[in-house]
Amino acid sequence: MAANTSRKGRLISLCGSAIELVNKRSEAQVESLLEALQKFKSAPQELLLKQDSATSDIDTQLASWRRFYLTEFDLTCDFTSLAIPERREGFSRLVVVVPPLDHIFRRCRKHFPLWKHTRRELGNIRSILSERDPKNGPYAVWVQDADFIPEEYGYFDRTRIASINLSERLLLELKCLVETGKRFDNRVNNLERNQCAGSYRYLNLRDWSRAVLPTVFWGSLEGRLRVPWYSVLQDLISGSLRVVEFK
Repeated sequence: MAANTSRKGRLISLCGSAIELVNKRSEAQVESLLEALQKFKSAPQELLLKQDSATSDIDTQLASWRRFYLTEFDLTCDFTSLAIPERREGFSRLVVVVPPLDHIFRRCRKHFPLWKHTRRELGNIRSILSERDPKNGPYAVWVQDADFIPEEYGYFDRTRIASINLSERLLLELKCLVETGKRFDNRVNNLERNQCAGSYRYLNLRDWSRAVLPTVFWGSLEGRLRVPWYSVLQDLISGSLRVVEFK
């Protein structure tokens, strides 16, 4: 109580000083001071409105993911304790990953033809490593709206850019298809493939220079979603990249 009284006393004192200053100022100076005070008064309200809008959008997207997982994977998800990363401008799509990659792959095949670069059904899928993994619980990421690298980066550098991984990319495709009946990525030219550099496989002794990265694109002839692999030594600029974070 004493602390509150002290703060109120200081505020009253400051108001008194402000009034004394106003009496000594010209009309133009008083008008400028009033405008500044009005902006100060409105700022917290505008900030609260933005926060409420952002919170509402997050709640809406989380509810959408809960319905999706219940319908497609028969999973009842509670995202109460889910850590939501700080949202940045240009990153408006929230992706929540719950099941492992092999479950996602199987569910995708229930809805559309899906080809991956191996004859073994799931052998290579389980050998895929990712920078983010739901094995310790669900996680969420904000995905960049555009699927390209800004010009200031010029090329893919995993020390500065966190790319979407294969699980996240397939979930976006599946969720978009079951909810809208449309593909997430309508491009069919394999020269415009969507790199998933957040996932990788080591070919030899966990040497990054010998790793391969998955790529996702719709085949133009057979109408299948294709997941081939490309060496990290190849030019990644030949494909687009959907970013989840700039480091």
